[in-house]
Order: sequence, then structure tokens, then C-alpha cells
Amino acid sequence: MKELSYFEEQYNIAASARDSLMIKMAVTGCSALLFFLLTVFSLPTPVTSIFSLVFCIVIYLTCRVEINDGLLSLLRMNPSNDSFNAIALLVTVIHGTSLLFFQPENQNFFGAILFFSLFCSMAMKYCYVQEILNNLNLIRNRKTFLVNVSELILTKRYINRVCTVNPVVEFPNVVETTYESDPSEEKNKKFVPLTVAGTLVLSLICGIFNGFSMFLPSLAALVTICATFTGEMEFVLPYIVMQRKMRRLGSVLLGYRSIDNLKDIDTLMIRDRDLFPPKKNQLIEMKFQLPQYLAESVEYTAALLNISHSPLAEAFSGVLDCSVEKLPPVLQWRFIKNYGIVASVNVDSVLLGNRNLLQSHNILPYSTEQEAALTAGGNKLTYLTINGQIAAILIFRYEEDRDLKRAAEHAGGEFTILIDTNDCHVNETMIQQRYELSRTKIIVPDPDELTLMEKLRNRQNERPKPPVMISTQNALGILESVRWAKNLSHTVDWSIFTQKGSVLLGLVLTAAALCIAPGTVSWLWLFLYNLLWSIPIFAIAFHTK
Repeated sequence: MKELSYFEEQYNIAASARDSLMIKMAVTGCSALLFFLLTVFSLPTPVTSIFSLVFCIVIYLTCRVEINDGLLSLLRMNPSNDSFNAIALLVTVIHGTSLLFFQPENQNFFGAILFFSLFCSMAMKYCYVQEILNNLNLIRNRKTFLVNVSELILTKRYINRVCTVNPVVEFPNVVETTYESDPSEEKNKKFVPLTVAGTLVLSLICGIFNGFSMFLPSLAALVTICATFTGEMEFVLPYIVMQRKMRRLGSVLLGYRSIDNLKDIDTLMIRDRDLFPPKKNQLIEMKFQLPQYLAESVEYTAALLNISHSPLAEAFSGVLDCSVEKLPPVLQWRFIKNYGIVASVNVDSVLLGNRNLLQSHNILPYSTEQEAALTAGGNKLTYLTINGQIAAILIFRYEEDRDLKRAAEHAGGEFTILIDTNDCHVNETMIQQRYELSRTKIIVPDPDELTLMEKLRNRQNERPKPPVMISTQNALGILESVRWAKNLSHTVDWSIFTQKGSVLLGLVLTAAALCIAPGTVSWLWLFLYNLLWSIPIFAIAFHTK
């Protein structure tokens, strides 16, 4: 009930932000349309100036949070996506006020384009918040998993960071994490101040060429070019397009934090229980070899399977009705890759593994022909020895998860799968065969590496961090989502580069036109330029695969 209440709290916060942005969209959109109509009718300059100031005041009062943040963040030298819009609005107010007292000939107004840019900005913010609500609806009342990225140094494997998947224990703050960062704002730290300085210099040059009265009109035109239609689109549009695709895979990206953390990830760490779900595995048969160890054979096997978190533990305990509370204590145990478990239970020395383990302890296993007959059809044979004698043999059948198998078909060859296992039968060859991952690298770590992996899981439990992604899929089911997130990183970089280039090119072209033929720089010039550079941003966003 508490988790549901927390979920509802987040949903209400996002819904409130969406409703507020809807109002801001309506105000900026109507202002752009009405002011455009006023400029078409060619009203006297003072009248148009008054309307311009009225619209600016209304927009400021409606969008004051974004405008104030844009100005203050620039003063703190940490500009936001709203900084250009805020500066342009301020300059438009100064320009409109000046026209009430000074009325040069052939005066152009650019307010309609600025207001439309503000409308585009609010529309992108609205869509971003709507995606948060859609994401919350996806993971509501569903079994979800948290995807995290952590440091894990496995030197000989050339691995230093891994992706892990764990069931949700505490519902994360989706809204706050999704709002956490924006790559375009990170890249604005130097770009915006330098560009603002550039507009001032170019406006002065225009004033020198055409008289000082052209300084403010030139500045108004140049800052409006900076407040481009695509200012908020450069990150939000590619993110929205990809997020809608990823929801079909059951995955939720938490803003740019997800993309930034997943862009260099090529190793996924999962448990053997994820690949072979405990409820699907079967105990086919258990053959007792030593009558004096009948009870011990059952109890010791159950104890070792339980303490090693084997995917076979439930299958064994379910058939033979072993209560975990009544199992004997395992004094010490260790897993040997491709061999099995060596342990001390009560006062007995116990082995649980394959023929390699028995031969390493000079115990004679069944012949290979006998083993082949017992393991026909893909079954696996496990030996249990007590004090150097074969006490029982167990025949298990491992069942892969069919949903994960279908997901693995799209994984591709760029990933490494790191398997956390204490089961001698779960090895690279078996997993590749069962899941048809011939192009994907499978690694079953050594015992020392397994210890590091266990320490990593303990750290994650003790000091949980916000996830980089939330998914309704487990284990291999997230690989396609990770691949798409990696691709999105490149898309966002290209989108930001294109938008920044359009601003710089627009400044140069508009300044040149203002110097050579100032009358040609009208609202239509700015509108067509913005519209032209919106095309590549849309193309980049929708081209992501």
C-alpha cells in the first residue's frame, strides 16, 4: 500500500506538470498566431509595439518559471535550454519599448517567430512529461526489474563495468531521475554565453554599417535566430521517439542518465537462475547407492543446492519435500568451475558435481556409456559422494526460459554475458546451445571472479543507487533495450551538433543580410530558416534504429 501511495505521488507530480505545460502551450501558441495576424495587417508601429509588449508580459507571467530559470542559469554560467528564449524575450521587450519613442523606417517585428519558438519549447516539455506518465503506467502493477551499471574489474577478461538486473525492492523516483540531466544543457555551458556575446558583436557591426538605429532591430533578429524552434527538440525528440519503441520491449529510459550510463556498456551480469527459472527445472530421478546414507543424501543435497543458490534447489526440495529450516548446517563449501562443490556438512566430507570432480578426488564415476544412457534427451547427471563413496546420483533437466530465448535472438554479437553460477553444468557451451547465442560471448567466471561478483551484489544491496533503466524483462530480455539506448546516444550527439550548427550558421547569414540589405530580414526569413533546420532534426530522430 505504501509503494502504491508513492507511485500515485509521483504520478500526480508529473500530471500536474503536464497540465501546467498544456496551459503554457495554449498561451504561447495563441500569442504567436495573434501577433502573426497583427503583423500581416500592417498596423502602425506604436500599436504593434504595444501588442508585442502585452504578449511578452502575458507569456512571461505564464512561463515565468522557465524564463526566470533561463536568465538566472545564464548569470550563474550554467545556462539551460530556456536561456536563449529568455534573452530573446527580454530583447523583444526592450526593442518594443524603444519603438514607442523611436520609429525608424521599414521596421520589422520578430515576436511571432519568438512566440512560436516558445510554443515549440513548451510542446517538447509537454511531450517529455507525457512520456514520464506513459512510463509510469507501463511499470504500474507489473513485475519490474531495475537495471544498474556498476564497476567490476575483471582484468583478464578486459571488463571494468557491467550491467546488472535485479527485481524491484523499493519503487524508484522515476520523475526526479528522468528530469536529472539533459545533454544539450551540458553542452550549453560555453556555447550559450559565447553565442550571446557573438550576437552583441554582430549587432554592433550591423549598427556600424547601417546606423546606430539598427542595433536593437539587429539584436532582436539575431537573438530570435538563437531561440530556434529546435532548441528543446535536440534531445527530447530523439528520446521520445526511442522511448516509444522501447516501451514495446517493456523498458523505461530514465532521461539522459540512462543513455549516458548505457552507451559504453557491453557486458551483462546475470544469474544462472535467470536463464533457467527454478520453477521450470525438473528432478527426473534420484538413485541411492548407499542405504546407510539415505537420509543424509537427501538432506546434504538439499543443503548444498540451497546454499549455492542453484537453479535446481526448488526442483529438488519440491519433489522430496525438504524444509529449508531443517537442513543440516554447511560448515564450509567452495565451488570449482567445471567440477562442482566441495563441502563439509556436519562431520562428513561431501562432493556434489560431475565426473571431473569425482576423478579429481580419486573416486570412480560411472562409465561414459552409462552416463550417456542416463542423460539421453539433454538431461544432466550429478553425483553426490559422502566420505569418498558415491551415495547417490541425480538426474536433472534444465529448462530455458522461452521468452528470454526469443529476446536473445535479437541480442547480436556485441555483448558479453557474464554468468553468476555455482553449478558445474551451467557452462559456456550449454548456454550457447540452449539459447542459440553463438555470436554472443558467454563467460562463466572463475571462483575468484565469482567472489568479486558477489561483493558487487552486496554493495548494490547495501548502497542502492537510482537505476539506469527499468524493465518488465529480466536477464537477456533487456539486451535489445540496451542496444537501442547505445544507438540513441549517437543520435542525440548528432542532433545536438546539428542544432548548434544551425544557430551559428543562422547568426552569420542573418548578420550578413542585415548589413547588406536589412529590409530583407523579416519574420518570414526567420520562420523559413527555422523550418528548414527542423527537417534534419526530425530526420535524425526518426532514423534511430
